[in-house]
Amino acid sequence: MLVGPYASAAPAIFIDQVAKVGSPCAMIGCVGDDDFGALNVERLRADGVDVSGIAVIKTATRKRIRYL
Repeated sequence: MLVGPYASAAPAIFIDQVAKVGSPCAMIGCVGDDDFGALNVERLRADGVDVSGIAVIKTATRKRIRYL
């Protein structure tokens, strides 16, 4: 049975799975200074991802959509 919440967004999901199979890995990026951002960083850290490259910005976590 799957129990969430899980790290969100494709790169976070991928790197979370890499850590779970025992490979050393890190995430570089940023999250908002809110519960959703904290949840994602803590989940990655708990699963073994090096989160030292994740910055916390002073705004809420947002979704970004880019149309090409």
